[in-house]
Amino acid sequence: MQITIQAFSIGEIPKRVLDSIPSYLKKGKTLAAYVIGQEGESNPVSLQAKGSVKLSWSERAIRSMSQMASGVKLFFGHQEGTNNNNGRRTASEVLASYIDTIGGKVSAVVVAPFDSVPDEDICSIEADIVTEKQRDGFIVEAINKLTGIAIGKGSEESPAFVGARQIATVQCFTPHTTQHNTQSRSPNMATFQEVQEFVKEQLVFPSQLFHISEILKDKKFQPILKQEYMDNGELKEVQEKLKATEDKLAVYEKKDGRTKGREELDRMTKESTTDAQRDHILRAWDKSSQTDFSERALETFIKDETKEYDYIVEKYGNPKNPDDGKSKEQIAKEAKDKELEDKDSLDDIAAALMS
Repeated sequence: MQITIQAFSIGEIPKRVLDSIPSYLKKGKTLAAYVIGQEGESNPVSLQAKGSVKLSWSERAIRSMSQMASGVKLFFGHQEGTNNNNGRRTASEVLASYIDTIGGKVSAVVVAPFDSVPDEDICSIEADIVTEKQRDGFIVEAINKLTGIAIGKGSEESPAFVGARQIATVQCFTPHTTQHNTQSRSPNMATFQEVQEFVKEQLVFPSQLFHISEILKDKKFQPILKQEYMDNGELKEVQEKLKATEDKLAVYEKKDGRTKGREELDRMTKESTTDAQRDHILRAWDKSSQTDFSERALETFIKDETKEYDYIVEKYGNPKNPDDGKSKEQIAKEAKDKELEDKDSLDDIAAALMS
């Protein structure tokens, strides 16, 4: 059975965990550690049942929770009735996660940065889980997805996991360094080789250090990982968006190309054709589906349409139009003459009235 839950969950953050976090993410921050889950029982709210449910968590389930916690966001409180994160107020993001034994229970612990020690001292996972029914509750079989971690105040709320609380904070001040001829580093800063050795010795997996969204940025593994982590629905959506964008680009390029092609046709035909021929060529262009806008293609288009125009004139005579075949220059001159003639007539009328 698959259900969706919201579950609220003194020590110190191990040095190995602090050293695994890049210094630029810690500088000037306060790191807070929260227990997000423990083996044993919890009483979270089931969004399907709209009430609390009794869950039994195995050590395997808690370790799985820890492995998928890196990169998960922390939010101020839950969103009532949904684990959708849209529009939520983000508190922080998990930089590291680890397994520890607290109060005799295997516990999943996360570390997140804050500008100061957060007042929120309890936390609550939000997840999609697979369960198996038992007599008085459910056994957690697997965690499909850890969608978020809500933090709150113990004075106002009660955690579903009894131990799901803030257990430690560490203030990370900017280390003092001096600049010499060679690049200096803080005495506490590990070298890249030391980090590599630590990762190998401690069997640290990439998913414990980076969220899958960060791992997908690795160009070497990106093609392989995308096939694994992008489901068919996401892939189809991306492909549809890409197709829509390509179609819009093709329409724009065609429209832009035809506009520039028409402007170039107008320029090329001004001295080599009559006004009537040019009008015919431009009208033919507007009706055509020409997609080749090179100069050679435009020259061919002009040549073909000029032959077509000459054939029409030879077979049917000059085309009739409201201006009786007059050129644009002639039409403009006649309009100007008419305007002057009308003005002279008005002047004559005005002079007669005043006499």
